[in-house]
Amino acid sequence: MSSGVGMTSSELNMRAMLTTIRTTEGHGTSTAYDVKYGGAKFTDNSDHPGGGTFTEKQKDGTTKEVYHSPAGAYQITEGTYNLYKDKAGVSDFSPTSQDKVAVSIIEGQKGAYSSVVNGNVETSFQLLKSQWSSLPGATDPGMSLGAAKKTYQNTIVNELQGQTNLATPQGELLKR
Repeated sequence: MSSGVGMTSSELNMRAMLTTIRTTEGHGTSTAYDVKYGGAKFTDNSDHPGGGTFTEKQKDGTTKEVYHSPAGAYQITEGTYNLYKDKAGVSDFSPTSQDKVAVSIIEGQKGAYSSVVNGNVETSFQLLKSQWSSLPGATDPGMSLGAAKKTYQNTIVNELQGQTNLATPQGELLKR
């Protein structure tokens, strides 16, 4: 652990990846912890807020009722939350729990955890794009590879200066 910043390089790299994921999920803006799909907010963090039916405009101009359940900073679906909450050791959907669930999701993607904590950004994007379709190279990229890498690099600088976008305090993210 570095005495200057209070976290390991592994945690620093994970924090940068989580911030990048949040930013791509928000398509260029940092996604808040209290966002439901469609932009609505939730205030009760006691459990995953679940989904709902939303009217979506289709490419052909028509509208269609679609059920969605992504929510929070990482757009974690209710099913994904239920799958990972025990592994993450959480019992609510608070901001710090969302951070922990996101780390558990990364651990569950073959080879991704090692890639993330070692700072292999492009490889991490490739390994995580099936979970977060907003990452570069995925089905609905929220930003270009260059922009995502810049977000990652800027986050490293910010975290080293003690400025974070994550709810989990520095030095606490990878602790179980």
